[in-house]
Amino acid sequence: MNKYETSDKHAIQYDLRAEGNGWVLHVKLPEDLGFRDRSTVLDWLRGYQQNVKKQHPTWLTAFRVVGNGYVLQMQKTGGVRDLADAVGLTTQEDRIRGDRNRTTLKYA
Repeated sequence: MNKYETSDKHAIQYDLRAEGNGWVLHVKLPEDLGFRDRSTVLDWLRGYQQNVKKQHPTWLTAFRVVGNGYVLQMQKTGGVRDLADAVGLTTQEDRIRGDRNRTTLKYA
């Protein structure tokens, strides 16, 4: 996320990059960001993911927690065969730990 670094340590930073056969959206959160703001970011990411799935039903999408932020990975597939080949994308990485109660939330 170096490209989007700012001097404002309280800013939420977004970085969308083409990577391989898709895109990766990195969201870096300030360390002191509250639960409500983190929830808002997760809701926004979930909506973004749902829009991608509506426009491209065969694409794979997955969330990951990285450091003090989140990653939404989107991978193009050409059909059922490509979906089967890419199934590793949605195993363990398709989970986000709930920040408040440490439960696991799964997103499709």
